[in-house]
Amino acid sequence: MENWESVIVKDFPIIESTETLSKVLPKLKTEKQGIVFDKGKYLGIVTRKNAIKDGINLPEEKVSNLVYKPPMIYLDTPDLDFARCFIESGAHFLPVFDSKEKNKVIGVVYRLDFLKQIVMPYLKGYKVSDFANTKIRTIGPNDTLAKALSSFQELGISKLIVFDKKLKGVVSLSNILTYFLHATQITKSNLQGALVRQVMKEDVITIDKSENISKLIPLFVDKNVSSVIVLDNGELYGIITKTDILEQFVYAMELDVKDSSIQISAKFTGLYRPDIEKKLQQLEKFGDTKNKVFAYYKMGKEKFRGLPLVNCRVRVVSPRKHFNVSVEGWGVEHATELAVQKLKRQMGDVRF
Repeated sequence: MENWESVIVKDFPIIESTETLSKVLPKLKTEKQGIVFDKGKYLGIVTRKNAIKDGINLPEEKVSNLVYKPPMIYLDTPDLDFARCFIESGAHFLPVFDSKEKNKVIGVVYRLDFLKQIVMPYLKGYKVSDFANTKIRTIGPNDTLAKALSSFQELGISKLIVFDKKLKGVVSLSNILTYFLHATQITKSNLQGALVRQVMKEDVITIDKSENISKLIPLFVDKNVSSVIVLDNGELYGIITKTDILEQFVYAMELDVKDSSIQISAKFTGLYRPDIEKKLQQLEKFGDTKNKVFAYYKMGKEKFRGLPLVNCRVRVVSPRKHFNVSVEGWGVEHATELAVQKLKRQMGDVRF
């Protein structure tokens, strides 16, 4: 990474693998994420999302069962690959490793610092409307948290706009985790019994679509938020997240270097990429613009006729529109086909 000295932080939250979530959750509430070690050996990261998504028994579960290992990042990793890793992992920060001692963590780079120091100088002159996701999915204040979580899983997102005739607020996975922080268990029953209005944030941060993109960073920093609601003369227009900006950064840089427009990553080995790329090419050329396609795969433990249950998340980024889905299918090919068909239906409803 270029200019790494300006963004690397050497003081980062450390969590031992033997700790239980009852001890770790207060740290995660403040830091959003920690790096997990087992007697000094790096294992990976743990985030608040890990805890809420799995619906686990909060006080007793060990951190080691929730560890996620993001792609390895080194001091000489190019900015483009660094941005891809942030998008793929969804991490609040990424550990940076010594190029010689491969498992030695020398510091971390926060997503916001990377945006501020590396990404924003590259994107000068753009407006908020160039990045905003206008395909808005909303939820009502009287809907259940179970419905909110179902939407998060279906769409591959972590935040929903709360709307009832007018903008009411925002609800996120973090809001839900905080609400259940002292619960003994997150179950379908208590998710059905709690409403969005009980956990949503009513103090919504907004920006007009005509503003320069540089105006977003102070909002992210000062308000400590990961997304901002975009308005058009006071009316709801869309939403913009740090990931949206990163994806457009990757899109712009890849056009410069003429790199592949399809990016595939998986949390398991043995993925045969040529077949997958062939299916995803349908999305690359869909509409009148050239699109970037990001596909992420995660294998579950369940099997059917020898095929594993695979979670497939696909995001399509065009110069003006963003689309994303999260589906499950038996085997990689089936999951990919489901995602492609679902996205084609979404994209077919929108004029590029």
